This record gives sequence, C-alpha cells and structure tokens, in this order.
Amino acid sequence: SSFTALDQLIRQTLANKNFPNLKGILITGFSAGGQTVQRYAAGNQVENEFPNIRFRYLVAAPSSYMYLNEDRLVPGTEDRFEKPANPGCAYNTYRYGMEGLNSYMIRKTKAQMVNDYLVRDIVYTSGALDDATEKVTVSPVPYDWKDAMHLDVSCQARWQGNSRVHRSFIFHRYVLTEFPWTKHTWFSVPGVAHEYRVYTDPRAIQAMTDF
Repeated sequence: SSFTALDQLIRQTLANKNFPNLKGILITGFSAGGQTVQRYAAGNQVENEFPNIRFRYLVAAPSSYMYLNEDRLVPGTEDRFEKPANPGCAYNTYRYGMEGLNSYMIRKTKAQMVNDYLVRDIVYTSGALDDATEKVTVSPVPYDWKDAMHLDVSCQARWQGNSRVHRSFIFHRYVLTEFPWTKHTWFSVPGVAHEYRVYTDPRAIQAMTDF
C-alpha cells in the first residue's frame, strides 16, 4: 500500500547513517495527499519505532477525513457532535470512519489507532476560499481554482461539511470537542482557494520548519 511505501521511506532514511543530525520528519500532503497523510497519521506504527525523532503531520485541504468514532456535527450547530439517527448512508466506513478498515489499518486495534492519532503532532490547514460545495459538471471544465471537479460530494463526505474549508474547520472542532486534551492546531489561509499556495502562508512555513 502507499502507507507501506511511506513506512519504508521513513525507515530507510532513519536507519542509515546518511543523516546523523536529523531531528524531525515532516509528513505533508495536499488535497488527495492530505487525505493520505491524515489517515497515515492514525495508522502508522513507524513513528513509535523512533522515539528520539520528532514527527509532524501537516494535513492540507483534503476532501474528507477519517473520523475517530461515530459522532458527526449536529446539523445547524458548530460545536455539537452526536451519532446521526438517520444518516442515509454508511457514513462511518473507511475512509470516512473506522469501520471496514483496510489491511494496513487493522494492524492496530482501533483504541491504539485513536490514541496514537490524538497524541501525535498534527496541523490542519485549508484555503479560506476553498469553499466549493458542488461538483463542476460542465464539459470541458473551465479553469477551476476551487477544484470543484474533484470535490467529494458523497453522502459520507456531506456528513463532514459542505466544502473543504468547512470540513477542515469542523474536523478540528470535532477533535477539540470530543478529545479536549488534544493539541492539534488549525488555520485557514486568506485569499487562497484549492491551491498549493497554502504552503506559502507564514503559519504553514512555521509548521514545516519549526519543530
């Protein structure tokens, strides 16, 4: 799997003697890469193999998140999370939740995965204008700076919010509400839609360098 490939890259980097002064590893991805990094932050065991190395995960503008339990935002609120009574779909299956995990993820118990995720150093970000709520359906697709063409509009994703920036904000709020001792951080980047320019924000630069 792609997660196993990441494991091997990290192990090979840390196991050899080519980087004797290496103190930390940043793992980041944008959009679909942000989805990969967010799940990898929960499922990997490689971080625990190197207790003297600082790891950080910068999750940038994914279209969905893997939630840690069955709770989702109560419609009409910004800070209440409960199990939906009539979700209308299997909203908590992997990759949106922790039911039906893949072969990489099931190497841990769910309790271990949740605990690892919550204690790890994770930063979330999204462009403040990454607010498309519907897919682009015209053809050919015009310049789509909000990448609405690839927006996840499934029922499972809709339970996480209407747009990427909304989902990013809600997921961070969810983590802090359900697990208030967690130290994960979040910021949105003004004037930026679904663009790599999120990485040029001073807070993103600090997240990538100051740890």
